[in-house]
Amino acid sequence: MTKLSGTIDKIIFQSEDSGFTVATFTSSDENDLEIQTTVTGVLPNVKPGNFIKIKGNWVVHDKFGEQFKIESFSSAKPSTVTELSNYLQSGSIPGVSKKLGKRIIKECGDKFFDILEDNPHELLKIKGLGKKTLDKIIEFFRDQSENLDVIAKLQEFGISSKLAKRIFDTYKDKTVSTVLNNPYDLALNVRGIGFNKADDIANKVGLDKNNEGRIAAGLLYTIQDCYRSGNTFLTQDEFFEKATRLLDIDEEELDIGLSNALFSGKIYESSENQEPIYYPIELYHAESDSALSLVNLSREKVNDKKLDLQHLINKTEKKLGLKFDESQIKALETVTHNPITVITGGPGTGKSATRSVVNKTKLPQETELLI
Repeated sequence: MTKLSGTIDKIIFQSEDSGFTVATFTSSDENDLEIQTTVTGVLPNVKPGNFIKIKGNWVVHDKFGEQFKIESFSSAKPSTVTELSNYLQSGSIPGVSKKLGKRIIKECGDKFFDILEDNPHELLKIKGLGKKTLDKIIEFFRDQSENLDVIAKLQEFGISSKLAKRIFDTYKDKTVSTVLNNPYDLALNVRGIGFNKADDIANKVGLDKNNEGRIAAGLLYTIQDCYRSGNTFLTQDEFFEKATRLLDIDEEELDIGLSNALFSGKIYESSENQEPIYYPIELYHAESDSALSLVNLSREKVNDKKLDLQHLINKTEKKLGLKFDESQIKALETVTHNPITVITGGPGTGKSATRSVVNKTKLPQETELLI
């Protein structure tokens, strides 16, 4: 695998979602001569002007010729005067022209980054470098260091550049602390990271499998199965069986973790047929609010005294040339004599057909029907 250090000159293409990038890249050979090439790979948050180290292989594209395919990258600083000179004169750093870059090299040599970090106001002595330009330079290098160093750090834990970008976009300056202290939060908030991947990261950062954060996250991840399966709750047997299998812990530890989860308010315990059931708190509130709304709607008054339903049925049957069956007539009676009706049933039980019958029946103008 080949290693190169250099500057991203121009972004030709960059996917906001995956971070896949095609860019022009300038590096130096062993004779300090500039080499410009096209690089491709996942480079999330990389911008023109970034100086990076890349690892990968030279490949030949059928249409675009020789390219460097990147396998991994990290933030870096020019390590030689030639690299630094090329970098500062590249025009990629905000506020630093080629002429100003030459002055900086003349005054600072290879000490530029030391001065920038330890005593940046010394740079104001350089002709043409004012406070506004200095602020731009400081901000540019700070952003490069923070963004790229974080993504490079995540790669140490087996996180791909693509996932690293999603994690960084979610947590920003809290990325590293979240990964080191509570990687299980990633399973709940970052698309593409499940509990097992978070568990793998936690193992690499040295977290014990019995720590409270792991058990709490495992329980929350398990209860999220409601969303995946189309249910609003899990029975106790379902919940405990899935959580125990996922976490690989004994029931006593699971009970302690569940008590903490219930206390935190993220999981809600109720009962059905005198058996405990468990909800994600959001689904519990959604179900409760829906039930309350249905009760309130059911108490509304319906003005159906002038409604001759049989006449309407006869008229509709004649117009459509069909005959309603007993269940369809019952549905019409229920819908027209109640403020709200819930029609439920599995596939093929006639829900759509019943709705069609109701739609086709011409009700009086003063009757408003919402479906």
